[in-house]
Amino acid sequence: MFDTPYYRGNDEFKMHHQFQKHLHSRRDEFCVPDNAFNGTGYSTIRSDNRIHLEYPEFGSYLNEAISKYDNKLQCTHAWVNINPPGSYQTRHNHACCDMAGTYYVTVPEADSGNIQFYNPSPTVEAMMIHQPYHCSTHLHIPTEKDILIWPGFLDHEVTYNYSNEERWSVSFMLSLTHLDRLERFPSMLVYD
Repeated sequence: MFDTPYYRGNDEFKMHHQFQKHLHSRRDEFCVPDNAFNGTGYSTIRSDNRIHLEYPEFGSYLNEAISKYDNKLQCTHAWVNINPPGSYQTRHNHACCDMAGTYYVTVPEADSGNIQFYNPSPTVEAMMIHQPYHCSTHLHIPTEKDILIWPGFLDHEVTYNYSNEERWSVSFMLSLTHLDRLERFPSMLVYD
């Protein structure tokens, strides 16, 4: 996909059903006006972005999943997204982290919204009218237990939930520690 690192796994988190059940039991806590986005969806990104610490088994799973790409990356934020019928998420990115991702907790069988990634080269979007052979987007149709990991700079959006049920996911950000970053990129050191 655009020569950009991208990871997809499924059915790797062995405590999925317990995790799903416990998150669902907290619905009333998550679905409050302060967590609303785009009118009908909910995200705990501002109110509770430490799901990986509240559920250490899930945090370990995320760190294990990313270690296939880079064993120095660590989960720094994880939050719950609840997308009721009619909800969507507009185009955005997580450029403040190295890698970002989503774990799909509950996915209805009907079309509950897909995640669409945009080619990071603005040139591709501009030339689509002239060069139809360059892919400008990549669409992923999620299934329950999917985990996706991609570079934080990659623009993406979630399409409209046409189903009659809620789609639940946990999104997360992964980054190098400051010391690992300086070790890997010593030119970032500032000398007086």
